This record gives sequence, C-alpha cells and structure tokens, in this order.
Amino acid sequence: MSKYKRILLKLSGEVLSGSNENHVGINFDTVKDFAVKLAEIRNSGIELSLVIGGG
Repeated sequence: MSKYKRILLKLSGEVLSGSNENHVGINFDTVKDFAVKLAEIRNSGIELSLVIGGG
C-alpha cells in the first residue's frame, strides 16, 4: 500500500518529444511508455492528475 493517495504530475510538453534531438513534435513511443506507467499507478489505487505543458 502506497503512502500516497493522490499524485499531481506536471510534465513539460518537451518531454513528450522523447529522444528527438530538436525537441519538436510528439514521439508516440514515449507517450505510450508514459501511458503504460501512468496506468500502473492508477491501477494501484492512487488518484492521478496530469498536467502537460503550461508554459
């Protein structure tokens, strides 16, 4: 059992470009990896809020 009930995760839009050296656009493999990991967190019973970008 996690000690956290809720998590707020803020990611820069740039992180979604993955290893793209120009940091432009979206790398769908990176997005899929994030989605799988976030689903694991959510399925563990933790409430998850996600903010992407904001600048």
